[in-house]
Amino acid sequence: MGGEPGRHAVDGIRLQRQCAAFAPRDGAGDVQPGGGVFRQAGGGQGGAGAGACATGPGLCSYFGAPVFAHGVNNIYENGNNLWNGRDDTVGPIRKGYQEAAKKLGYGEREGNLAYYSADLGMAGYGVFFRKPLKPGAWRLYKYHDIDRVRAFRLMGVSTLFFEGAVSGITAYQMIVEYFKK
Repeated sequence: MGGEPGRHAVDGIRLQRQCAAFAPRDGAGDVQPGGGVFRQAGGGQGGAGAGACATGPGLCSYFGAPVFAHGVNNIYENGNNLWNGRDDTVGPIRKGYQEAAKKLGYGEREGNLAYYSADLGMAGYGVFFRKPLKPGAWRLYKYHDIDRVRAFRLMGVSTLFFEGAVSGITAYQMIVEYFKK
């Protein structure tokens, strides 16, 4: 998988550049500035977090706000890496994880592992355990469990594939981070 330090980040940037086919396009078919996989992945996270916060303070506090923060952090890190040709940008949220790990007697590596674990955990919860309303659900007084369905059942094939690909990249980064010396 490559013995050079930081190589996984460079490979990730190459992958993101190769995935320009997924970049958002305007009406003429031209790629919009600032578009690409990194924006779509982080933007999707940020949008999911904001949507969860719009449903009320309960879901926002334990799911929406952390997902939104991770999404914005991913946009910042990946955007800065692509824009400046770097592979070592650390956003404020990841830095918080690293600082918390240091205060507990661990290193940056463990902070990064916690960050990736939280990212994967929130993605898994959002896809497999969160139960949004079914299309066409209505209520008289309140929604019941029968009015809800697991999120993955409402997602299209391409959306599920994209979610799996992004989670796979995160898992790969986590494995590389784990085996760092």
